[in-house]
Amino acid sequence: MAMNDKGYLDPLLSNVAVDYAQGMNKGLVARSLFTPIEVDREDSKYPFFGKENYTVPEDSINDFEGEARRSDLSGELKSIHCIPHALKEGIDVRKNRQMDGPFKTKERDAVKRLVYKLMIQEERRAAAVVGAHANHLDLAADGAGDTNLWSGTGGDPFAVADAARASLWMDPNVLLLSRDVFLALKHNPVVLAKLGANEAKIVTTQTLADLFEVSQVLIASAQWAGSRKRGDKAVTMSRVWSKLAAFAYVTTEDQMPTAGKIFLEKAPGMDAAGFLARTWHDSGRGVEGTDMVQVSLVSKEEIVAPDCLYVVKSAIA
Repeated sequence: MAMNDKGYLDPLLSNVAVDYAQGMNKGLVARSLFTPIEVDREDSKYPFFGKENYTVPEDSINDFEGEARRSDLSGELKSIHCIPHALKEGIDVRKNRQMDGPFKTKERDAVKRLVYKLMIQEERRAAAVVGAHANHLDLAADGAGDTNLWSGTGGDPFAVADAARASLWMDPNVLLLSRDVFLALKHNPVVLAKLGANEAKIVTTQTLADLFEVSQVLIASAQWAGSRKRGDKAVTMSRVWSKLAAFAYVTTEDQMPTAGKIFLEKAPGMDAAGFLARTWHDSGRGVEGTDMVQVSLVSKEEIVAPDCLYVVKSAIA
């Protein structure tokens, strides 16, 4: 990524940003559902996996003069156009001098705050991609039917799971639940009935993983405070994910079917793709100037195997 001549790339702070992002949880699930992968340039290509990728030629070589038939990757290669994202924060030199703690600590703290905000926006983009997915089921009305809501009298979450398996070409190994859907399933009568009369009626993520036969249950509980105008003190927190469940097959393997990927453009000279931090001094701000810290991310969230993701929308009232 081309760097502005205003300031310089700081490898140490960039590594702080990447490490902080890798260890962050806080209800963020985008990178567990859409596993990150590096791309070297903006116009990279990645295979889009439809069912045609897994057509199987005849493998008996007796009918082909002893020669094996070719089985090439037949799917479409899509261009990945990563989009730059960035936020910056200023550290007032005079105010910082009057505070406890070394200056470098303030820079690292600023980087972490910026990374968190950038990841909230990444979470919102991933949620929008999942919410618009065509392979989905809308639940409605209170009742005990297969397509009724999971709140109230409960619908039938396990019938929906069976429909998801029938729709996907690989059994899902991940179940994503928005926080409100998770809370509803903890009290869902069909789920509680599955536990049996002698079991403690405590529903955890591990309980749900066992009941729905997946390796992992992700609880999407991240919140964001919106884009506030300067001077506006009113802040309303809202959940990034809402009323949604998703059954997915997820793998970290490269160029293999998986629900989706977060493509991260790798900047020249950097060891790892992802967040970049740069700093500069702005002498025109503050009494003694302001040291600026900017963190950027060049990325794109994409579904790469539509038949590895099944979304349940409006799962609760």
